[in-house]
Amino acid sequence: METLSLPGLDALGWSLRAGTVAISIHHTVTMAASEDREEERDHVHVIDNYHQSLGWGGIGYHVLVFPSGRLYQSHANNRIPRAGVAHRNGEIVHLAFVGDFTATQPTAAAIAGAREAIALLRQEYGDIPLMAHREVATPDYPTACPGDNYRAWIGQLEEGLMPTREDPFYAGGPTLGDIHDWAARGDWLTKVLSSQLDDSQIPLMLIRQLQTEVANLWGDVEFIKQRLAAIKEALG
Repeated sequence: METLSLPGLDALGWSLRAGTVAISIHHTVTMAASEDREEERDHVHVIDNYHQSLGWGGIGYHVLVFPSGRLYQSHANNRIPRAGVAHRNGEIVHLAFVGDFTATQPTAAAIAGAREAIALLRQEYGDIPLMAHREVATPDYPTACPGDNYRAWIGQLEEGLMPTREDPFYAGGPTLGDIHDWAARGDWLTKVLSSQLDDSQIPLMLIRQLQTEVANLWGDVEFIKQRLAAIKEALG
């Protein structure tokens, strides 16, 4: 990860973030001229200049990941607040995919790069959740960021999401078949919310993803069925 030295809200007199509750995932809706490293670096500065022109002090993202998978950190100090989510910049760190993912998905290289960045941020701030910008936005500043297609790929950012047969998930708890059957009957979320799945029976990364889905996809049983089918297929 290449570290730059770009201003943020500190240029407007903001203090460093005292705490961090989540990693917000964005897309820039911009694209560098090529995947050349120099072009990428120049593109980060273009975004920085634009955000300064909006009165944000500097670039609104702490880390940017390009389609090449290369990472650019705005500043060595990630506690500098940045204008990524209105009213919440004193508690959130921002990770942005460079590109427009309204109808497409980030490259495999970008997903891998983002996983690396997330691991580093969690080393610094603890096991904080990933949330799409639209999920953490306040009602007075709604947004579609990081694109209407985000549910198709954001789960890939959780390293180790797919459980293995050595996980506690298989040790006396519900099987994948059980969960698939619950989803087919439409009561998967009910069983999660009624605590019929104990945390000790589910891998940590899956728990985090379920928390996000329960919070944001209430009633969307078809989506969860597709996700479960993909997990089952991956496990053979």
